[in-house]
Amino acid sequence: MTLSMSLICQYCKSPLRFENLKEINTATFNLLIGSLKEKKQEFYEEDMIPLLFPESRKIYYHEAINTLINSLTEDQITNKTSSRNISYILFESEDLKSFDTSVSGMFNSNNQINDLETTFHEPPTFEHLFHIISFLSDIRHPICSECCEKLLDTMSKHHHYLKNERDTYIGILNHINNVLLHDDEIEKIKLEIEDNLKKEAVALKTIAQLKKKQQDIEKEVKKLDEESLILDKEEEIFWKERNSFLLKLQEFQNERDTLNLQYDYNIKQLEELKEANVYKDIFCISHNGQFGTINDLKFGRLPSYPANWDEINAAWGLIVLLLHSIAKKLNFKFSEYKLNPLGSTSTIDKLEFHNDSSYPSKTISFELYNSDNLLIKRFFMQKKFDIAMISFLQCLKQIGDYLKQIDPSFKFPYKIQKDKIGNANISISFNSDEIWTRSLKYLLTNLKYIIAYTTHHLS
Repeated sequence: MTLSMSLICQYCKSPLRFENLKEINTATFNLLIGSLKEKKQEFYEEDMIPLLFPESRKIYYHEAINTLINSLTEDQITNKTSSRNISYILFESEDLKSFDTSVSGMFNSNNQINDLETTFHEPPTFEHLFHIISFLSDIRHPICSECCEKLLDTMSKHHHYLKNERDTYIGILNHINNVLLHDDEIEKIKLEIEDNLKKEAVALKTIAQLKKKQQDIEKEVKKLDEESLILDKEEEIFWKERNSFLLKLQEFQNERDTLNLQYDYNIKQLEELKEANVYKDIFCISHNGQFGTINDLKFGRLPSYPANWDEINAAWGLIVLLLHSIAKKLNFKFSEYKLNPLGSTSTIDKLEFHNDSSYPSKTISFELYNSDNLLIKRFFMQKKFDIAMISFLQCLKQIGDYLKQIDPSFKFPYKIQKDKIGNANISISFNSDEIWTRSLKYLLTNLKYIIAYTTHHLS
């Protein structure tokens, strides 16, 4: 065998070579002829299959195929530029059926074989042959033997699948032909169809009504959506205003809480101040044995303790300031007396009115302090000192009488009468130190009582 021309397989792109008819042996030739017999047997089997369509349709089908092939071959032949007249024969199935093994007698002559080989191996012949084969099938030509076997295997499987599908359709058609309905059943089905058509008409009418309702509902929904958008905007504005209001409210509440805390603190401070006794804090009245004391200053003198007059004068200055402060708090004015708190040199003014109103009143000042001077001078000083102490005792009595007018239950612990307090004379002249010291102690006790009463009842 020799390579007659350079061609490649259309699938694997391998180079191809063709068998020479001169070199073909008897076994190969018989194999080719045998394949033709098998093809003829397949045509006979296909003719035995009952047709599912009329014979006229088959004839019309073959006529259409032949017309298409003839038109194709004529166009291709006329379009070729080769000067050689190329012709070929298209075998129909009828020709293959009549084809027998006697075809081998056609090639007994070597001259015939040579002529056939010469004509067959010309390039235009191959080109037209492969073109026609490719056109009449879904396979591109030429093909190598390996790719041909693969394609044959694929086509066999597809052919088997088509046979099964054909058998299925035949079974379905036979089943339909076997179960043809009778006239009564057909009438019944027609009645059902008419009834279903009526129901369909009613359903279509209902659907039309429902569609109309749907359109109305959609319009209503659209309207509600628009209203919803408006409400959403209003709600947004509302929440903004609400948040702004809550923020301001929170600020007001914080300010209120701050003011309340400050108010509570001030109230607490006020209560503490109300409960606080300023007079007790400033004027601490107590006693030390037989002595009455004010701010730890001993008020009086005893033979066993001859107190310094500076200490006694300082105590009198505090007492005058205390009584003056109480009178001022009570808005009370003394009758005929005026207190002058000047510390250790405090005085009391006494107003003397003349019987004749044409004469002006006279003011006499008495010193409420004493000293250890010469005997004669001390005598005159003690005289004024006694008058000053008695005048102070009268001022204390006037405040007591004023408080009793306000509250009849008010009463001094020690009664004041002229120059005595609790039966103890307050004058230092012609009086013992013990009595004088006791009268001063009683004086401090009455003052302490006034402080307590004023703080708790008149605050």
